[in-house]
Amino acid sequence: MNKNKTIILILMLTLSSSLLFAQFSGGSGTEADPYKISSEKDFETLSELADLDSLDDFGVNVTWSYGKYFILTNNIQTKVPCPVSISLAYSFKGNFNGKNYRITLYGDIDPPALFSLISAGAKVSNIIVDGGCCVWGLNEKSAIENCINTTHFFNSKCWSTIVNSVIGYNAIVRNCMNTGSIIYTNEIPGEIVPKAGIIGHIANAYYLFTTIENCINYGCIITNGYPTGGIVGLTPTQIANGSIPHIQNCVNVGVINATGPSGGITP
Repeated sequence: MNKNKTIILILMLTLSSSLLFAQFSGGSGTEADPYKISSEKDFETLSELADLDSLDDFGVNVTWSYGKYFILTNNIQTKVPCPVSISLAYSFKGNFNGKNYRITLYGDIDPPALFSLISAGAKVSNIIVDGGCCVWGLNEKSAIENCINTTHFFNSKCWSTIVNSVIGYNAIVRNCMNTGSIIYTNEIPGEIVPKAGIIGHIANAYYLFTTIENCINYGCIITNGYPTGGIVGLTPTQIANGSIPHIQNCVNVGVINATGPSGGITP
C-alpha cells in the first residue's frame, strides 16, 4: 500500500513539474534545446523558478536553474528581476542567451536590474537592457558577455549599467558596452559611493580575481560622490593599495565629472 502511494506521489510530482516547465514558450532546458523566453510571462516564470535556487531547511543547496539553458526569442519587457528575491541565498545559475534582443525594465522594480544575482558558473550574454542595470550582483565563476545597456540613469540606485557589484571570485565581464548617461545630483558632496560605466563596485579582495575585457563606455558620468571610473569604480582602500582588477582592451569615451578621485578606466 505504501509502495503504491509512493508511486502515485512520484507521478503527481512529475506531472506538476512538466506542467510548470510547459509555461515557457518551448524548449526543454538543454544546450541543444533551450527554454524559449518570448513574453513577459515567460520571464516572470523564470524569475519565480530561480527563487528555488537556495538553501533548504537542511542546508542543502537547491539548484533548479543550474545547468539549464534559456534563449530570448524577441524583445520583451519585465517588472521583476531574476530571481525575484534579492539575497545571497537566491541566484540564477543557468545560461541565458539574449540572442541580441532587448529587455526593457519598467515599474518600481527592486533591485533595478534584470538579474538580481547570478552565481555558480552562470552566464548572461548577447542582450540589450533598458531601464536598469544588467546584473545587480555578479558572484563566483559567473560571466556577463556581449551585453549592451542603453539606460540613462538619473539618481538611480544603480552604481553602474552592466554590473552593479562583483561579490565573488573569478567573475568575468567581457565585450560589454554602455551608451547611457549616469547622473547623480542627490548625493552629499564627497560621499564615498562608486560609480562607473561598466562595473560600479568590486567587493573586498575579489578585484584580484575579476576579469574585465573589451568593454567600452560612451556615457557621461556626473556625480557629487566618488570614486568614479569610466569602466570600473573602486573603493578608496583599493585605490590606496594600488590594486586593480585584470582590465584589458577597455575604452572610455564618455565625459567623467566627479568631486573626488576619478578616471577614464578606473579612478
